[in-house]
Amino acid sequence: MTRSFFYFFCSRLYKMNNDIKRMIEGQKELFYKTNMKKQIIKSTQKLQCAEFVTSQIGLQELIDNTFKVKKNTIYFDYLILKTYASETTLEAAYQYLIDIIIRIRQQYATFQIHINLKSLTISAIQRYYAIIVATIESNPDFTESMEKFVFYNIPSFFDTLIKMFKKQLGGLHSKIEYVDRDLSEKAIELLLA
Repeated sequence: MTRSFFYFFCSRLYKMNNDIKRMIEGQKELFYKTNMKKQIIKSTQKLQCAEFVTSQIGLQELIDNTFKVKKNTIYFDYLILKTYASETTLEAAYQYLIDIIIRIRQQYATFQIHINLKSLTISAIQRYYAIIVATIESNPDFTESMEKFVFYNIPSFFDTLIKMFKKQLGGLHSKIEYVDRDLSEKAIELLLA
Protein backbone atom coordinates (compact mmCIF):
# COMPACT_ATOMS: atom_id res chain seq x y z
CA MET A 1 0.00 0.00 0.00
CA THR A 2 1.49 3.36 -0.96
CA ARG A 3 1.93 6.08 1.63
CA SER A 4 -0.45 8.52 -0.14
CA PHE A 5 -3.17 5.86 -0.41
CA PHE A 6 -2.74 5.09 3.30
CA TYR A 7 -3.21 8.76 4.25
CA PHE A 8 -6.21 9.04 1.91
CA PHE A 9 -7.76 5.91 3.47
CA CYS A 10 -7.20 7.14 7.05
CA SER A 11 -8.53 10.62 6.31
CA ARG A 12 -11.65 8.95 4.83
CA LEU A 13 -12.04 6.97 8.08
CA TYR A 14 -11.93 10.18 10.12
CA LYS A 15 -14.42 11.88 7.77
CA MET A 16 -16.76 8.84 7.87
CA ASN A 17 -16.71 8.97 11.67
CA ASN A 18 -17.80 12.61 11.57
CA ASP A 19 -20.46 11.81 8.93
CA ILE A 20 -22.05 9.13 11.12
CA LYS A 21 -22.10 11.54 14.05
CA ARG A 22 -23.99 14.07 11.90
CA MET A 23 -26.43 11.36 10.79
CA ILE A 24 -27.02 10.34 14.40
CA GLU A 25 -27.60 13.94 15.50
CA GLY A 26 -30.09 14.38 12.64
CA GLN A 27 -32.04 11.30 13.73
CA LYS A 28 -32.00 12.40 17.38
CA GLU A 29 -33.33 15.84 16.39
CA LEU A 30 -36.08 14.18 14.35
CA PHE A 31 -36.99 11.96 17.30
CA TYR A 32 -37.18 14.88 19.74
CA LYS A 33 -39.24 16.97 17.30
CA THR A 34 -41.98 14.36 17.46
CA ASN A 35 -41.35 13.36 21.12
CA MET A 36 -40.93 16.42 23.32
CA LYS A 37 -37.72 16.10 25.33
CA LYS A 38 -38.44 15.29 28.98
CA GLN A 39 -36.60 17.11 31.73
CA ILE A 40 -37.27 14.52 34.45
CA ILE A 41 -37.13 10.69 34.22
CA LYS A 42 -35.33 10.77 30.88
CA SER A 43 -33.98 7.21 30.87
CA THR A 44 -37.01 5.66 29.15
CA GLN A 45 -37.06 8.38 26.52
CA LYS A 46 -33.30 7.99 25.94
CA LEU A 47 -33.84 4.29 25.28
CA GLN A 48 -36.68 5.08 22.87
CA CYS A 49 -34.43 7.57 21.08
CA ALA A 50 -31.64 4.94 20.92
CA GLU A 51 -34.07 2.46 19.36
CA PHE A 52 -35.22 5.10 16.86
CA VAL A 53 -31.63 5.97 15.87
CA THR A 54 -30.83 2.26 15.47
CA SER A 55 -33.91 1.65 13.31
CA GLN A 56 -33.11 4.61 11.06
CA ILE A 57 -29.37 4.09 10.59
CA GLY A 58 -28.97 0.36 11.23
CA LEU A 59 -27.27 -1.43 14.08
CA GLN A 60 -24.37 -2.76 12.02
CA GLU A 61 -23.61 0.69 10.59
CA LEU A 62 -23.56 2.14 14.10
CA ILE A 63 -21.35 -0.64 15.47
CA ASP A 64 -18.96 -0.37 12.51
CA ASN A 65 -18.51 3.31 13.33
CA THR A 66 -18.17 2.77 17.09
CA PHE A 67 -15.01 0.72 16.62
CA LYS A 68 -12.14 1.56 14.28
CA VAL A 69 -9.20 -0.80 13.82
CA LYS A 70 -5.73 0.16 12.68
CA LYS A 71 -3.21 -2.68 12.81
CA ASN A 72 -3.27 -3.86 16.45
CA THR A 73 -5.10 -0.78 17.76
CA ILE A 74 -8.82 -0.53 18.47
CA TYR A 75 -10.42 2.89 18.78
CA PHE A 76 -13.74 2.84 20.64
CA ASP A 77 -15.97 5.92 20.42
CA TYR A 78 -18.32 6.08 23.39
CA LEU A 79 -19.92 9.18 21.88
CA ILE A 80 -21.37 6.98 19.12
CA LEU A 81 -22.17 4.00 21.36
CA LYS A 82 -24.27 6.08 23.75
CA THR A 83 -26.61 7.09 20.92
CA TYR A 84 -27.80 3.52 20.33
CA ALA A 85 -26.89 1.62 23.50
CA SER A 86 -29.64 -0.49 25.02
CA GLU A 87 -29.86 -3.97 26.49
CA THR A 88 -30.51 -5.43 23.04
CA THR A 89 -27.75 -3.55 21.19
CA LEU A 90 -24.99 -3.72 23.81
CA GLU A 91 -24.60 -7.47 23.40
CA ALA A 92 -24.04 -7.07 19.65
CA ALA A 93 -21.49 -4.27 20.20
CA TYR A 94 -19.73 -6.34 22.88
CA GLN A 95 -19.53 -9.39 20.60
CA TYR A 96 -18.19 -7.22 17.77
CA LEU A 97 -15.42 -5.93 20.07
CA ILE A 98 -14.52 -9.47 21.17
CA ASP A 99 -14.39 -10.60 17.52
CA ILE A 100 -12.07 -7.69 16.68
CA ILE A 101 -9.74 -8.60 19.54
CA ILE A 102 -9.66 -12.25 18.47
CA ARG A 103 -8.83 -11.27 14.85
CA ILE A 104 -6.07 -8.89 16.00
CA ARG A 105 -4.57 -11.52 18.29
CA GLN A 106 -4.34 -13.91 15.34
CA GLN A 107 -1.93 -11.45 13.68
CA TYR A 108 -0.22 -9.61 16.54
CA ALA A 109 1.18 -10.60 19.92
CA THR A 110 -0.39 -7.58 21.61
CA PHE A 111 -3.20 -5.09 21.07
CA GLN A 112 -4.23 -1.66 22.32
CA ILE A 113 -7.61 -0.16 23.11
CA HIS A 114 -8.15 3.58 22.86
CA ILE A 115 -11.45 4.90 24.23
CA ASN A 116 -13.02 8.31 23.71
CA LEU A 117 -15.04 8.97 26.88
CA LYS A 118 -16.43 12.32 25.76
CA SER A 119 -19.78 12.96 27.48
CA LEU A 120 -19.52 9.92 29.79
CA THR A 121 -21.67 10.40 32.90
CA ILE A 122 -21.99 8.63 36.22
CA SER A 123 -25.49 7.45 35.24
CA ALA A 124 -23.99 5.85 32.11
CA ILE A 125 -21.49 3.97 34.26
CA GLN A 126 -24.39 2.68 36.34
CA ARG A 127 -26.19 1.53 33.15
CA TYR A 128 -23.11 -0.19 31.70
CA TYR A 129 -21.46 -1.43 34.91
CA ALA A 130 -22.41 -5.08 34.39
CA ILE A 131 -21.09 -5.27 30.82
CA ILE A 132 -17.86 -3.45 31.75
CA VAL A 133 -17.20 -5.90 34.59
CA ALA A 134 -18.19 -8.90 32.44
CA THR A 135 -15.84 -7.79 29.66
CA ILE A 136 -12.89 -7.53 32.00
CA GLU A 137 -13.59 -10.63 34.09
CA SER A 138 -14.61 -13.01 31.31
CA ASN A 139 -11.55 -12.34 29.16
CA PRO A 140 -8.47 -12.65 31.41
CA ASP A 141 -6.27 -13.74 28.50
CA PHE A 142 -7.06 -10.46 26.75
CA THR A 143 -5.61 -8.51 29.66
CA GLU A 144 -2.36 -10.45 29.28
CA SER A 145 -1.96 -9.47 25.63
CA MET A 146 -3.23 -5.91 26.01
CA GLU A 147 -0.33 -3.53 25.51
CA LYS A 148 -2.12 -0.38 26.65
CA PHE A 149 -5.52 0.99 27.51
CA VAL A 150 -5.69 4.69 26.54
CA PHE A 151 -8.50 7.04 27.59
CA TYR A 152 -9.37 10.35 25.92
CA ASN A 153 -11.69 13.14 27.11
CA ILE A 154 -11.72 11.72 30.62
CA PRO A 155 -14.49 13.02 32.88
CA SER A 156 -13.72 14.75 36.17
CA PHE A 157 -14.82 11.66 38.12
CA PHE A 158 -12.44 9.33 36.24
CA ASP A 159 -10.10 8.67 39.20
CA THR A 160 -13.12 7.59 41.25
CA LEU A 161 -14.21 5.37 38.37
CA ILE A 162 -10.81 3.66 38.20
CA LYS A 163 -10.96 3.04 41.96
CA MET A 164 -14.45 1.59 41.54
CA PHE A 165 -13.14 -0.96 39.00
CA LYS A 166 -9.76 -1.52 40.70
CA LYS A 167 -10.48 -5.14 41.65
CA GLN A 168 -11.69 -6.03 38.16
CA LEU A 169 -8.85 -4.15 36.43
CA GLY A 170 -6.15 -6.14 38.22
CA GLY A 171 -3.11 -6.18 35.91
CA LEU A 172 -4.72 -3.76 33.47
CA HIS A 173 -4.28 -0.93 35.95
CA SER A 174 -0.59 -0.56 35.03
CA LYS A 175 -1.46 -0.40 31.31
CA ILE A 176 -3.86 2.54 31.62
CA GLU A 177 -2.85 5.85 30.07
CA TYR A 178 -4.73 9.15 29.99
CA VAL A 179 -4.65 11.92 27.42
CA ASP A 180 -5.32 15.41 28.76
CA ARG A 181 -8.76 16.66 27.84
CA ASP A 182 -7.40 19.66 25.89
CA LEU A 183 -5.16 17.35 23.83
CA SER A 184 -7.70 14.57 23.31
CA GLU A 185 -9.35 15.68 20.06
CA LYS A 186 -6.02 16.24 18.30
CA ALA A 187 -4.65 12.94 19.65
CA ILE A 188 -7.74 11.07 18.37
CA GLU A 189 -7.38 12.71 14.97
CA LEU A 190 -3.73 11.63 14.82
CA LEU A 191 -4.61 8.11 15.96
CA LEU A 192 -7.18 7.77 13.17
CA ALA A 193 -4.94 9.44 10.56
